[in-house]
Parts: sequence; C-alpha cells; structure tokens
Amino acid sequence: MQIWLSIFIPLLVLLLLVSGYAHHRKLRFARQTEGLAVVFRLRQLMALFQDHRGLSYRVGKGEAGLERALQEQEVKIAHYVEQLQPLLKSDHRQGAHFRELTNHWQRLQAANLELELRSNFDQHSRLVASTLTLMEDIFHICRLTTQTDAARERSWYKVMRVAEWIGQVRALGAGAIVGGTLWGSDKGRLLTLHKQLHRSVEEMVALGVETRVMIELLDRLEQVVIPERFDGESAEAFFALATHAMAPMRYVFDRYMEELASSLGKLDFQQVAPRGRA
Repeated sequence: MQIWLSIFIPLLVLLLLVSGYAHHRKLRFARQTEGLAVVFRLRQLMALFQDHRGLSYRVGKGEAGLERALQEQEVKIAHYVEQLQPLLKSDHRQGAHFRELTNHWQRLQAANLELELRSNFDQHSRLVASTLTLMEDIFHICRLTTQTDAARERSWYKVMRVAEWIGQVRALGAGAIVGGTLWGSDKGRLLTLHKQLHRSVEEMVALGVETRVMIELLDRLEQVVIPERFDGESAEAFFALATHAMAPMRYVFDRYMEELASSLGKLDFQQVAPRGRA
C-alpha cells in the first residue's frame, strides 16, 4: 500500500501541475487573442477620430461640401464602438476607460461644429490620446509585450505617436489653407510639430518606416504653410499628402500586429483583425 501511494501521489501532483499549466496557457492565449482583437479595432478607431478632426477643422475654417464625409466617418466610428463594447465589457478597468472615451465622443459629436474651433481640435486630440493610452493599457494587461523582444516592445507606440503628430499637421495645415491665414496659436503648434517630426525621421527609418512622403510633407510645411504662401494651394491636396505620410506608420503597426498574432501559435491574423481596415 505504501509503495502504491508513493507512486500515485507524485503522479497525481504531476498531473495537477501539468493540468494547471495547460489551463493557464489556455487562459493566457485567450486573453492575448482578445487583446489583439481590441488593439486592432482601437487602431482603426483612432484613425477615424483623426480623420473626423481634420474634416471638422476644414469645415470650421469655411470649407463647404464636407458634411456628408463627416457623417460617413461618424457611421464608421459607431461601427467600431459597437464592435469594441462586448470585447471590453468583461474588463472593469479598461471597460470603464472605454466608456469614458465613448461618452466623450458622443458629447463631441453632438456639439461638433458648434464648438469654438480650437476647442474642437483639442477635444478630438484628447480622444486620440485617450485611445492610444487605452491601447497601451491593453498591451500591458493582456501581456502582449511578452511576445516580442525588448528592443521592439515600444515600436508600435512610437509609430502611432508619429502618425498622430502628422494627423495634427494635416488638420492645422489644411485648415490654414482653407482660411487663407495661419493663426498665431496654430503656427506655434505647427512649428513644434515640425521639430518633433524632423527629429523622429531617423528613428522611423530604424523601425522600418518609409519616410519619403513624411519628408515631403515637412518640406511643404516649411515652404508653404508656415510662411503662409497659400496662393494656388489646395487644402484637399495637402490633406491627401499628410494622409499618405501617415500610411507607412499604420502599415508598420499592422505588420507588427501580424507578427504578434503569428507568435501566439495557431492564430490566424484574420481571426482578430477587423475587416476593411485602413
């Protein structure tokens, strides 16, 4: 009997340990998979907030014919908010953060074009910053950073931060061209953004980001927007150039997410990526 127990008890302990480890791995995989799904959609929501800010600023500066485009952006935002709600419902802290974000968006949407223009820009920018912070929280809570090496751990944040700086340049620059003048406060912001972007070029190159269009955008800032040489300039063309400059950062982010999905093992990228992503 003692011999049997001496064999059985260690085996039972071993089985319990193996079972517990397998269960832990299963839970971690589910958590990381859900985290990726949330981050993908937050990235898209962030892009939509940026687009909505740029269009709103142009309308506020006097450009006509963009109301339908704004409405289309709002429909897309509602779509991603609806997708994200059930994914974040089970997490109390991140769920509360997301509810605050969506409540902020609803207040902004209701009063969007009635707000003073600088306040409108700032409110949109806070939404973008809040979305980026939520993405960062999800990365940490879902332990997504454990799936990559330390050198690349923050690369996704860096490229999204630079994309947001370009997004701010896009709104302010296009708005200045529409209005035919650059307000003093906007000029100060653009000068600061120009310095930040100029300093980040080498870092973006090191992270594999194509910076050719970004450099072209910086040249346009120096030659056209900041010195206010607006004759013959098109707000739509500047907006499109800045959008094009943001695309490589979003591409590198999505590629990084694909690598994370692949590192989780039997997880197909399309299982977690939103359809129709930009």
